Amino acid sequence: MKRSLVSIIVFLLLDLSASTYKWSASADKETAYINEAILLTYVCEFSDASELYTIDFNPVQDNEHFSIKLLKERQVLKDLKRVNTYEYIAYVKKEGSISFDFDIVMKKTTQESINSVIRGHYDDSKSESFVSTPIKQLPLMVNIKDTFSKLVGEFILNVEQDMPKITAYQPYHLEMQIQGVGNFTNLDSVHFAIDGVKVFTEGAVLKTKLTQDGEKGVWSQKFAFVSESHLKYLSSP
Repeated sequence: MKRSLVSIIVFLLLDLSASTYKWSASADKETAYINEAILLTYVCEFSDASELYTIDFNPVQDNEHFSIKLLKERQVLKDLKRVNTYEYIAYVKKEGSISFDFDIVMKKTTQESINSVIRGHYDDSKSESFVSTPIKQLPLMVNIKDTFSKLVGEFILNVEQDMPKITAYQPYHLEMQIQGVGNFTNLDSVHFAIDGVKVFTEGAVLKTKLTQDGEKGVWSQKFAFVSESHLKYLSSP
């Protein structure tokens, strides 16, 4: 599906012991379908190495409106300046306009704590070892459209099966495989109800990894079909 990059830049410059930082946020879509993967990216750029700062930011959640999963989190030094990047995949469950609006807390170690460590008198019982600064990100807005299917993405269905003609009392085997990228977690196990036939299956097996386009992987389920008259024949004395 076509993407258009939407970015909202939040400038938050605070002068704390010469260190400053700037947050920016972006969504990779202005419009998406229900259950379509949306990539949310948040970046914090510092003015220096900023070793005294820690970031409390974890919007991973699952509620009635959306679910969010962590894709990638990294911290690097670029030109001796610290850069923290967070990437999340969001799935929206309802039609309409959705606002991604999360809180962040910047924590800076206090000079008193540093001096205590240097002097060798650090008191672990002290709860205030840093200064906390709450930050409110400007919301990222995405318009969500309805869709007739719970499954959204790009998928290929493969079916492996025995020859259509089998000998008497021989089980008939079938395997279904769905490969692709999308919201695999919305796929359920398949159930067959066939008169005169016993169906054996261990249920669906799902192997995926999270990518910028959503979950990428393979869903598979194996079946064995046996005539119930054959089962009666085997169980008779």
